[in-house]
Amino acid sequence: MTIKKKTSAHGGLLGKINTLDHQICCVKNQLNELRKLIMTECKNPDICQDKIDADKAAQEATQEICLESLLDIKPKGEA
Repeated sequence: MTIKKKTSAHGGLLGKINTLDHQICCVKNQLNELRKLIMTECKNPDICQDKIDADKAAQEATQEICLESLLDIKPKGEA
């Protein structure tokens, strides 16, 4: 493999890593916002426990789906 091809392959791989890193950061921020919302509702006595439990379950499901989708990404190219 020539130097030019290696550089091109590395550039593509780095671009994909940057994209994944950005997506992970977005998901992390969204989960933090959801966590803050749930914690705010927990402090409010007018919120029923069923709603709190449902919101926590939704957060856990969202987190699991996001992690599974990241693991399902198949590498492309020579990486």
